[in-house]
Amino acid sequence: MAANRRPAAVAVIALAMLAMVGGCGWDAGRAAQPAPASASVDAPANPVYFAGYAADDGAASTVVLTGGIGDYGTGLTVGADGKTDPEHRGQLRLTLKQGSFQLDTAALDGKVVTAFGHLASNATCSAKVEESAAVPVVAGSGTGAYRGITGTFDLTITILEDFPAGRCDATAPPLAEAVFITGSGRVGY
Repeated sequence: MAANRRPAAVAVIALAMLAMVGGCGWDAGRAAQPAPASASVDAPANPVYFAGYAADDGAASTVVLTGGIGDYGTGLTVGADGKTDPEHRGQLRLTLKQGSFQLDTAALDGKVVTAFGHLASNATCSAKVEESAAVPVVAGSGTGAYRGITGTFDLTITILEDFPAGRCDATAPPLAEAVFITGSGRVGY
């Protein structure tokens, strides 16, 4: 069960990150002007908003970033060796239209795995897990417009799942699931 939940957590994180990097900023009723691709971010003045989503707990997700970064793309859970990690044990690589960078998702993933380990059966055979953690940018991981990126995101992952009748303890693969990652952070590059 814990192994099945890890991919969901990572997928959500990846989606959230890509969501924050992509798109135009929106600020209290007015459209923000898109920054040139070569512009750098002033970390204290430019919060970055992150959103990600996936329909399962696989290694891939969709992400959008707005605010201090306006970009979008995909998230993929990877190990320190850069290879795809369907067990979500370490990092989320954000491959965006203007470059890429990685997030260290190990602490958030650990919280999700622990939460799923404490689920109990219930009358509807459904579950919700929601956990939050600080997720730092992996040093030296930035490419393209994000070369030299540093900072940390405060992300929340929400996972909703429905299980087969009679297997409500989350030991069976879910019949349906949705994974969402949202949050914000401050970065510089």
